[in-house]
Amino acid sequence: MEYQVKVRRVSHNILMTKNLYTHRRFNLVADASIFFVIFALLIVLRPDVVFPLIYLLLFPYIFFTGRNYLLRYLIIASVCSLVWMLIGGGIYGYQDTYFSIGPISIYPLAAWTVCFFLAYLFAGHFDNDQAAFWKKFLVYSICYLFFVIFYETVAYHVFEIRNPTTIGYPGLPVCDCIHAPVWVQVTYLSMGPVYYLICQFPGIRNRT
Repeated sequence: MEYQVKVRRVSHNILMTKNLYTHRRFNLVADASIFFVIFALLIVLRPDVVFPLIYLLLFPYIFFTGRNYLLRYLIIASVCSLVWMLIGGGIYGYQDTYFSIGPISIYPLAAWTVCFFLAYLFAGHFDNDQAAFWKKFLVYSICYLFFVIFYETVAYHVFEIRNPTTIGYPGLPVCDCIHAPVWVQVTYLSMGPVYYLICQFPGIRNRT
């Protein structure tokens, strides 16, 4: 009898591990597909339509994939984007081209929110709770920098999405993207890590 109990327990643990692996693999594929959807939509729609749409769809997506705890990180991303737009929104000259609410352009507002959150979402697949904080921070920063530079490069050279206010400034070396003053370039590359640090405040990072 004791042997049968042990066998059932081991079988149950194996099944649970298999189900967890399958669920995580599904989420990884689903998360990666968001990037393909964004670029596919940019072929037929303006960015000030694509990113607000993706942003709104992220809310049901979070619940559909059973990761309700991610909602707080999406809200934090929204707040961080809004703060940036209130501080540095004047560098964007999209008001005559894309939708805006007063002085705030909808495209960069939604795009930054989506970027912050998706980098956090994707980095989570490589997040080991036992890993040192600096390793987690490094993983997120790498994901974020890759997403920002890759998107900015494709947006500028392929989709020709260009900010008329700062187009006269030189871009980053090699990729020739983020044509803006140096302080804006530095801000672009550092906002993600700042967002990640905010997400790690006590009482915020809680997966229950």
